[in-house]
Amino acid sequence: MKNIIHKLGKPLIFSTFAFSFYFLNSHKFKGAIFNNKIIHCLRTQERYLTPDGKTPEFFEELDINQLEKKYPNLVVVKSKAVDYLIGMLRDKTISTSQFRKYSNRIIRLIIEETLAFEANQDTIKESPMGFYKTKHNPLKDSDYCVLSILRSGNSMVEQFLEIIPGIYVGVVLVQRNENSEDKRPIFFFEKLPKNVADKKVFLLDPLLATGGSASATIEVLKSKGVKEENIFFLNMISCEEGIQQMFLKYPQIKILTAKVDKYLLPNKYIAPGIGDFGDRFYGTD
Repeated sequence: MKNIIHKLGKPLIFSTFAFSFYFLNSHKFKGAIFNNKIIHCLRTQERYLTPDGKTPEFFEELDINQLEKKYPNLVVVKSKAVDYLIGMLRDKTISTSQFRKYSNRIIRLIIEETLAFEANQDTIKESPMGFYKTKHNPLKDSDYCVLSILRSGNSMVEQFLEIIPGIYVGVVLVQRNENSEDKRPIFFFEKLPKNVADKKVFLLDPLLATGGSASATIEVLKSKGVKEENIFFLNMISCEEGIQQMFLKYPQIKILTAKVDKYLLPNKYIAPGIGDFGDRFYGTD
């Protein structure tokens, strides 16, 4: 046992945790070592496999700058606050109320970042001390529509209404078929503003995994006359596979996400991810 412990790179004081690590390795668990520290253990079971059939030693970070170069219409929020809050949100031990608290804080940051992109006109204004240059958004609240993919998307609507009280709200119910291998989405209904074709649409879904539900929703929007370039898809956590699928189908949409995780597991959940967002936010897990 001592030899195994020393192989980690530094001698470890024997403890219950060290023994647990040894025990897990002896029962087909794989320890994750980073900077000579045990950060977590991953089972070598199907739900932890990457698409190429390998078991990651730890969940690696993607190169976000390279990702944004690859997908010009992708915006990943770069913020210490977002990184911290996402880290808190991932924790499976937090309560429903804590999960909602961290989610709402992240959602608000995502919305503000999105609206900053809409302020694209140069203007000059006057402060009490003099004139200054800034950016201006020429559109009114009523020029926008926020569209929630039920039910998880509803978690983002309240924050939008606080920031843009005059925004229009639509809903669409598209749920993935958990019994199908590819989790193919099933469309149920939509309720959209009558003049949605004339508006910029913020499409809301906290997670972008396969992109199936979002794709089905965009098809509904396009059938109503909404242009691709007027669709801004907002989510908290995404994966590259879903991003790639979305841009292959709809190259002119914009995607803004707080975090891009590397893995999409065989069960179509993002890893490390946050699990089922709807269940954790609404307390139904």
